[in-house]
Amino acid sequence: MTTVPVSLHALLTTPFTPAPPVRWRRAHWQQWADRMGPDFRLPDVDHEVDRQDAAALVHEELERGRTVPAFVAAMVWAYGPANDGPYRTATVLGGRRRPTAVQPEVVAALEDAVGTARDVTAPTASVRAATAPTAGAASAATGSAVRSTPAGHGGVAGDAARSAHRRIVEHRLHGLAPAGLTAWLHFASARRDPYAPHAVPVLDDDVRGWLARDADLPLRDGHPDDYGRYVDRLVTWGRPFGRTPVQVESSVRTLVAAAGTGSDS
Repeated sequence: MTTVPVSLHALLTTPFTPAPPVRWRRAHWQQWADRMGPDFRLPDVDHEVDRQDAAALVHEELERGRTVPAFVAAMVWAYGPANDGPYRTATVLGGRRRPTAVQPEVVAALEDAVGTARDVTAPTASVRAATAPTAGAASAATGSAVRSTPAGHGGVAGDAARSAHRRIVEHRLHGLAPAGLTAWLHFASARRDPYAPHAVPVLDDDVRGWLARDADLPLRDGHPDDYGRYVDRLVTWGRPFGRTPVQVESSVRTLVAAAGTGSDS
């Protein structure tokens, strides 16, 4: 259905309130930080982190050229109290099931994803050739071109989100689950402001489950085309109410939390 679901409509017609902050257990993450080395730095936040704080942390680390701490901060928000959150993050950075150190090629791929996400979600439309090689044979031979397709007023559109998603999928990073993948694209595109029109939304199990149950929008894990459909739907739902895609996504999280059906319940 393209019509806004009734429960979501009720939230979109009231002043926007961000979803609750995410809880996390520093001691649990510290075990993997000790194992992975000094680059695996944990964010300097207490037992909860909200999206705005996470966006600021990620942006500041990226501006300093510290991709690994930026990625860790993004994953702390993405996985929160999940028992396997630190392990998932370490396996991505280590490139294997039993990681012991951060791999340079993984860092390069994450940096490439940041550049692509920011290129395709820039306020003005542009076409830029990506500078790093991709994992796909065809892309490796020709390079990948990505086009920004703002959804009006510098906003993100499904085509732009699909391009960014496809680019990072091509790198085939070990253990990078859809929640972590879209969280990385989200914070990379946010440029400090996670609710801005140019920021792409996160798609994790909580949001995907709600969309399938309440909005008749089943989406496959890890598929760029489905991610593009998701972004376009949030744009459609949010536009009449002056809401950005991430604000709509955040409202969905509020509904999930209120229903007690989320992974953090």
